[in-house]
Amino acid sequence: MRSFLSAVAMMLMLIGPALAQDAREEVVDEEGITNPEEMTIQHMAKYHDFSKGEQILCTLGWLAVKFAYYDEGARIFKQCAGRGNEASMIWMSQLYDNGLGVVKDTKMAVEWERKAAELGYSIGQYDYGLSILRGRTDVQDMAVGKTLIRRAADQGDDSARTLIESNFDLDVAIPDADENKLLF
Repeated sequence: MRSFLSAVAMMLMLIGPALAQDAREEVVDEEGITNPEEMTIQHMAKYHDFSKGEQILCTLGWLAVKFAYYDEGARIFKQCAGRGNEASMIWMSQLYDNGLGVVKDTKMAVEWERKAAELGYSIGQYDYGLSILRGRTDVQDMAVGKTLIRRAADQGDDSARTLIESNFDLDVAIPDADENKLLF
């Protein structure tokens, strides 16, 4: 955990100029260039290769989405997810569910959840299990949804445990989710 936090801190230090670009214009003076365009999130998303699916690079997608650069976040996460990065698959699901950086598409959202679940990713199992229980999939077998949620709980997912303890009461898991509210 400590190494992950160190990596995130290092990444924030490295991409600080990318975030600063939005607050200030590029400045060229006798000291050099301040806020160069090549350090922006937009530039990185457009010209860097995230297709190796390396988590530290894929985290830039999270930053892009959190700063409301949805198109760039979707571009990064799609490349990372396409290479098997499970966390990026879940982010693609969220983006499709909410129409952020992509056209809103429930079937695509569920498809990304399914892919993450098939890889054994606990969040994917939990989310896809919920989608089955909520009737968002072609799978009509509630036992399959409950099994996926139990697998997520077995991996330590507290949300899955809470849902099981509530006897799969979906209002405990995700209140108001079916009212099409943004989930983040």
